[in-house]
Amino acid sequence: MSSRQKMSTSSEAKMGVMAIVTTPTSEEAEKLPNLLLEKDLVACAQLVPQIRSL
Repeated sequence: MSSRQKMSTSSEAKMGVMAIVTTPTSEEAEKLPNLLLEKDLVACAQLVPQIRSL
């Protein structure tokens, strides 16, 4: 059982964390989620192609 499965079935897993990360290139943005998912460091990841901050 992966650490992600253990966490999702644990009665103590009540909190979540959301991190917003920027990368200098779109290529790095494509690589980062896969690396984190493969290492079971995140449960999911989304890529947002363009964010406009005001």
